[in-house]
Amino acid sequence: LRDGVLEGEYAPALLIKDTLSLGVHVFNHFLLSLSSNISSGKAQSRGLVVVAFACPPCFYVDLLRASDCYSDPKDKLRDVGDAEKLSSLVFDLGRGLVGPGKGRFSVAIDSASELLRHTSLLSVSSLINNLRSHDQVASLFWLHSDLHEPRAILSLEYLSSMVA
Repeated sequence: LRDGVLEGEYAPALLIKDTLSLGVHVFNHFLLSLSSNISSGKAQSRGLVVVAFACPPCFYVDLLRASDCYSDPKDKLRDVGDAEKLSSLVFDLGRGLVGPGKGRFSVAIDSASELLRHTSLLSVSSLINNLRSHDQVASLFWLHSDLHEPRAILSLEYLSSMVA
């Protein structure tokens, strides 16, 4: 995730499967690690957009504040079932972090499962695919519980380049 994307390729995507209820800790570890690499200039990414469903934005502000890497949380989207609006919001926030041009940002989604509760698998798959293929996204990772039907889990695994 730190190394980012190669020109002309989809951004690397990590699916963190929460099978033992420890996924939140693994997600937070990756979040802190990536934010630390971004802060120190060791990552391709110059910013990080966290899409918070499972925890309130203030949780991530407090978590990332400890690593001196946070920004003002945005609470702009009420209809989480609209994946198109969500991807537009993520792109707008990312561009706001890195500015216009060739700067890249990373995206972390704390619960694809929560998103699946409000919208279809097709919408969630489209969102992830749009994020991975966007030219300013350096990397993407998300947490997903194994409580959904096998078709949903397999689809999300297919969209990812790594599974943990």
